[in-house]
Amino acid sequence: MFCLRSFSLFLSCHGSEIINGKEVEPHSLPFMAYVRGKLSSCGGTLIHPQWVLTAAHCTRMYKVVLGAHSIRKEEKESKQIREVEKLFPHPNYTHVTKGNDLMLVKLQEPVNKTRTVKWLKLGRTIRDPAAGSTCLVAGWGRTETKRTSDLLLACYNCYTFCTYTA
Repeated sequence: MFCLRSFSLFLSCHGSEIINGKEVEPHSLPFMAYVRGKLSSCGGTLIHPQWVLTAAHCTRMYKVVLGAHSIRKEEKESKQIREVEKLFPHPNYTHVTKGNDLMLVKLQEPVNKTRTVKWLKLGRTIRDPAAGSTCLVAGWGRTETKRTSDLLLACYNCYTFCTYTA
């Protein structure tokens, strides 16, 4: 999941659920990445042609899918799949509390910028959003049915640190 306005919210939204999420317009979030592991998967954000930002609790990741709307459909025209070269978890990540739950994923080869794959340009200054700000949370997380969504979902209600929990 990714809270578009603030990394502090990204850190706190470490859960795996997109409650009340709605399907996004296909390919309207071209920076979204689906990070796959042997036992689990996570959402991420493409921040450079060869780098994805995700959560440090997403261990043993080996593949990244970009340009996907549906994770199950082929979507050959839009998807780019890259192998992971190396994982760089935050040096102060704490598994128990999920503190500093950030990780950089280096891709073996850069992605090509297309209509469906673009990196998100980050500003030099990250400030906490004002109280009551609306943030975007998006991903292929579990829904109310506890099934992982096949389609990219988004929710605009990340108002508190406890809204999204595992």
